[in-house]
Amino acid sequence: LEISESPTRRLVKMLMKIAITTCLVAVATCFNPSATVPKRVTRSCTMQMDGAISRRSALLLAGLSLISRPVLADDSFSFDGSYSDPKHPGCARNVMSKNDNEAEISGVDGNPGCSAGNADVQKPWRLNGKVDGKKIFVDFSPKGGPKDLLGNWEDDGIRWPDNNKWTKITQKTYPQDL
Repeated sequence: LEISESPTRRLVKMLMKIAITTCLVAVATCFNPSATVPKRVTRSCTMQMDGAISRRSALLLAGLSLISRPVLADDSFSFDGSYSDPKHPGCARNVMSKNDNEAEISGVDGNPGCSAGNADVQKPWRLNGKVDGKKIFVDFSPKGGPKDLLGNWEDDGIRWPDNNKWTKITQKTYPQDL
């Protein structure tokens, strides 16, 4: 059984191809202002300068093509960021990539949490982990835990085997947060 695309989907695909082609021509012209551009391309572009597409137009079109491009689910996935941990309220939890498959996990533990009033009992820690797609294996043995604890990415955070979930609160980790 073959399922055909809807006319609307075909039209959107065709318009995206036209937009991308126009952007490629615009960018090429941007880097070579003396290049000749086919008349039908320059006529279709409302922002032109002496028969060539202006640099601003080229950048605008290139930007539009980037923001209109469909984003794949795994296109920009990363564990990197800061997390909240319900079992340790207010305590830092950070993940920072070292390379494609290794990460450093750092944080602070307090008793019971990490409020401003108990800063003297907070203990910082750093752990190593291995990343495999949307799985992270963390060596918690320096804290008395298992060597390769598996964390799975689930919606907006890392789910651990004890059903605890670290929820991502920022996309990037900054050195001063570690």
